[in-house]
Amino acid sequence: MVNSANYGAIVPRFKHKRLRLLVAFTALTFGFGAAHVQSNQVHRPFAGGTSGSDLSSEVGIRPVGSKSQEGDHPSCAPSVIVAPFGSSQSPSGAKPGGAGSKGRSADSVLIPLVGSVGLCSDVGFTAKDFNNCITQVEKSGCKKIALHIKSGGGRVDTKEAIQHTVLGLRAKGYRVVAIIEDAGSAAALIALACDEWYALPGARLGAAATVLSDGEHTISFEKALEQDPTLKAKYQSFASAKDAEACRATGRPPELAAAMKEKKATLFYTPDIGFTSLRQNGSSIELDSDETILTLTTTQLVDYKLAKPAATVEEAQNEIGVFDEAVSKKMATTIQKMSKEVASLMTACDKLAAEYKRHSLPGSRQSEARRERMRDEAEQKFGKKLEDLVQLLNTP
Repeated sequence: MVNSANYGAIVPRFKHKRLRLLVAFTALTFGFGAAHVQSNQVHRPFAGGTSGSDLSSEVGIRPVGSKSQEGDHPSCAPSVIVAPFGSSQSPSGAKPGGAGSKGRSADSVLIPLVGSVGLCSDVGFTAKDFNNCITQVEKSGCKKIALHIKSGGGRVDTKEAIQHTVLGLRAKGYRVVAIIEDAGSAAALIALACDEWYALPGARLGAAATVLSDGEHTISFEKALEQDPTLKAKYQSFASAKDAEACRATGRPPELAAAMKEKKATLFYTPDIGFTSLRQNGSSIELDSDETILTLTTTQLVDYKLAKPAATVEEAQNEIGVFDEAVSKKMATTIQKMSKEVASLMTACDKLAAEYKRHSLPGSRQSEARRERMRDEAEQKFGKKLEDLVQLLNTP
């Protein structure tokens, strides 16, 4: 974890404005501890236009004033965060190879989606790493993919990219199944694109409403834009379309996604009818009112026929197919590749910042000229590492 206390002395020395911004940004973002922002969905508000990148390339782990990867408008606006749930610990009960069956060839692969969606914390996964996993799956010949989801949410651009990939896999004849241990916010919306759900004991799915945060203050998206209903409607229309389409593609009602995302949305379940936004008759069960945001538990997911129950990840795997242990083991490594690179860079930044601080202390036996040279060297190395870190953090 980056130690912002070491960075304060370096910021004034940077001769280039970009490096000063990078240091200030990193000290602000990580100084409170990565664990404090883990599992958050961070979204940079769109800066106008109607392209998907403007509206949904969101996560605000971006230096103020830097240019986004998708366009050339500066990302100076406050970040948007969907509130954290759960933790980023390793999945419980999961084994890379899963269960197998003698006499049957492997047809399935397990991909663990653990930690934040996007690199918002010390443990997370990116759309790039997910796509690398899918490339390996396609080469393996397996046609069933199980996503073990244990995530409180994350970046919306990462979520949308993974949704897009999953929907594309379904069109190619793959079966994609979500094994839900915890799926909050963006992770819940990824699950909407999967063909089937298995719910583990104590699982939760939902709570995908958006809030805005500048690092110090947090406000709901609804509240922030209440004076500009046109802008609010524009964002909600574009951002919600992807989730509604994921529901329709997998045979789920779009009202399910709306209830997870919008406080004003309502959701009822009526036996023999299913999910609707309005009460149908006396047997209709209200799941979400216009005063709440929908989160479903394992019991509800099973009772309302949204998911099948499974005591463990391995039990769900037994139901899904025969898992290729070698390929699944690679998945567990590939999906965390960029997360591990970020951790390594953060450690390197800490060490270089501490080295700079050490060479700045008075009373050293070394001459001032030599200490100045050593400070300059640490500063240059630090700046390069920090730029590499920010580039990684900007990857969906």
